[in-house]
Amino acid sequence: MHVRIVRTRLRHGGGEFTDVLDALTKGIARGYGKDNILAYAVAPGWVATDIASHLSPDDSLLDSLPLGEVTPPEDVAEVIAFLASGRSRHTTGATIDITGADYVR
Repeated sequence: MHVRIVRTRLRHGGGEFTDVLDALTKGIARGYGKDNILAYAVAPGWVATDIASHLSPDDSLLDSLPLGEVTPPEDVAEVIAFLASGRSRHTTGATIDITGADYVR
């Protein structure tokens, strides 16, 4: 499982790199699924970490987020725990966006 940052694509370009990671995830899922090897990508947006700690409640970035807040790291951890649990077998090949609707495919 690999984790990538969607913000790179949204705010600063980098779409080609994230497209390659998406293709890699799908290729692993298709090519190795019969061997019981599953692949997922987790794509968080703004997460409440040290990087986002400078944001204050009146920050214009927060105003631009549909939920009005950055994602709690626990939300990302819950998705990763589900994917790693073995209960997500038929999710293989997917990219799971955890962006609070800031980025919608």
